[in-house]
Amino acid sequence: MAPPAKKQKANDSKSPIVFQSLGLKPDVSMKVFDVEFHVHSTLLKLHSAFFRKFLDSADKVSSASTNATANADSGNGSTSDTTPPETSATRESMVYGEMKYKWVTKVDEGEMDRWHLVADNPKNEPLDLEIFTGNKKTQAERFEKLLCGVYLRPYSIDSIPELTNLTDMADYYRMLPIVSHTLSNALLDSQEFIKQLKTDPCAVFEAAAKLRHKVLFREALVWVVADWRHPAFKEKGGLSNPRLRQVARCVYGEIATMVSRSTSKILDGFLTPGCTGWLKDFGEGVINPQYSEHWNGDVVSLSDRPPLSLPKFFRNIVNEDDGSLDEVSVDPLYLSDLLRNNLVLDQAGRVAGEGDEEDCFLCAKIEDEDLPWDTEEHDW
Repeated sequence: MAPPAKKQKANDSKSPIVFQSLGLKPDVSMKVFDVEFHVHSTLLKLHSAFFRKFLDSADKVSSASTNATANADSGNGSTSDTTPPETSATRESMVYGEMKYKWVTKVDEGEMDRWHLVADNPKNEPLDLEIFTGNKKTQAERFEKLLCGVYLRPYSIDSIPELTNLTDMADYYRMLPIVSHTLSNALLDSQEFIKQLKTDPCAVFEAAAKLRHKVLFREALVWVVADWRHPAFKEKGGLSNPRLRQVARCVYGEIATMVSRSTSKILDGFLTPGCTGWLKDFGEGVINPQYSEHWNGDVVSLSDRPPLSLPKFFRNIVNEDDGSLDEVSVDPLYLSDLLRNNLVLDQAGRVAGEGDEEDCFLCAKIEDEDLPWDTEEHDW
């Protein structure tokens, strides 16, 4: 692993952040708004198809556009906490003298919340960074995490907007494989992000697919289809990618098949000859706890009653399985698979059919052969 990056002077807020690599001196200066990074062209070319192509090109992509959206700042879209550049976006570093390559920030034309890096050369028009409407400091911090991936340095993901923004940067600079490779360790130190995942699983699902990160993709998939009555992928603004919608529909359909199978087995129990005792116990142990919630005597019409929560209904069956339902065993009802928690990253001990997950199944899964990308491809 490369030695950690360091600021050249701790008491100088304008000092570059220098990424170190044993035996090499930085030869690339990258200035992202107020923050200058010193990095190595060798590593950039190794991990970025973008820089392999453009670092030594004649035009240096001086008019490129970017997919690195900046308006995904988490909780703060203001620029009031940033310091404007001293004079221009091309401040010369005095640490290592002249760099072989200098890249600076340019705000996208017509999209003031987007930016990209361009090679610094005299042909560039004056770069006005004051028109940028996003958070400059946040963007620099996220670009630093992108470079941490290149140098195999530890980093964490603090929010869903940060993940999607980092993924967009990695996509634009063609660094998706190295970010995907380093993300596993980052997620171990990102429990706050993991807790947020259920609030916008579709965004994480799409980012994980772009990164081709199996663990995060499966984790997000659980939440994308978890809500039995209102799955996230069916909500307005859910999944924009048709292929990912198809994946979600198929997995949700598999859960629906399991629900149908279990329900059919329960109905079989009702019709089994001689099971009057079981019916009594089932009614008292499973139905009665939800009676007052779903069968209010003041509501006559069935259509006016709140829908039954099937995850909670099935959980009550399992919780009641203390021997009183022995006449029709719970085991053949397939409830163990249906109520399984397939979350791996989330360590909150969530239980399908209980608490905040009262109306959720957490059993979604997908095999490698069904993943929506080529698992044998290593550079994309």
